[in-house]
Amino acid sequence: MQLNQESNDAMMWLRAKMFKQNEKLRESPVKINLMGANEWREYPIWPPNNMQLTSWYLQSKNGFSIDIPAVSEPDS
Repeated sequence: MQLNQESNDAMMWLRAKMFKQNEKLRESPVKINLMGANEWREYPIWPPNNMQLTSWYLQSKNGFSIDIPAVSEPDS
């Protein structure tokens, strides 16, 4: 059975932790996918030093926004 790269990475991590074979892990412990750019990036720590934190708020009608929501009645 052929595994995709993400599944293969997960299995390698699990095996390394179960059998103490950390030398088989990739050098950077953090790997993320940038949605929209179709790009994978690796980082030595999480969160990355260049990360900008953004607060997102739940809005009415199941939305999300960076704007603080106005006071409103609950959605039905």
